[in-house]
Amino acid sequence: MLLAQRVAVARISSLSPGARPRLLALRAASAKVAACWKCDADPGPGIFHCGACGVIQPVSPDRSLFALFRLDPAIDVNAADLEGRFRGLQKTLHPDKYAQSSPAERDYSAANSALVNVAYQTLRDPMDRLKYVLLLEGVDVLGETSAADPVLLMEVMELREAVEEADSLPTLEELQASSQASVDATLQLLSADFKARDYARLGQNAVRLQYYTKILEEVRGAMEALRD
Repeated sequence: MLLAQRVAVARISSLSPGARPRLLALRAASAKVAACWKCDADPGPGIFHCGACGVIQPVSPDRSLFALFRLDPAIDVNAADLEGRFRGLQKTLHPDKYAQSSPAERDYSAANSALVNVAYQTLRDPMDRLKYVLLLEGVDVLGETSAADPVLLMEVMELREAVEEADSLPTLEELQASSQASVDATLQLLSADFKARDYARLGQNAVRLQYYTKILEEVRGAMEALRD
């Protein structure tokens, strides 16, 4: 399923069966006019609330996941900054804040909260974020990449052996740090490839990122197993 489809499904499936038809009707109505569904005024530049009356609004389907956090599309993002923006939106949009509001406001709160959660999970993951940026650009290079560099494959094999043989948290912490450094360095390369529109090299580095992120997941899994 495409990331855009996942977002749409999450927004609707998170609602109760009775709320879904109301939300679909409200979305259809709001898509026809660029006005607040409640006060009929221009809602302004806000994403989630009307600037005139402050009532929660449906998110335009034209908004990118980055726009929800007021970020420009990018392959490399500041993870701590993204998390901070996410936590802020969680508090603002949490359905509990709208428990005594109208059915429409409760529906929008649930849908927007679900959307923000899916957006965060997508953008915090390096590979999902890369795929989403390329989706926004209408570029499909990930399915056209050639076989991985043999040198990279050898490096990955050695890293996996190191993870399997690690028997202490300090050893795994060192592997985590080095793997994270490899992910970060590769993201910088991908950003440069994207800016240069060098899609051939971007595809090659995407394969590299995929391997490094997988190793990082394996290291974290091994650390959790040792802690248990």
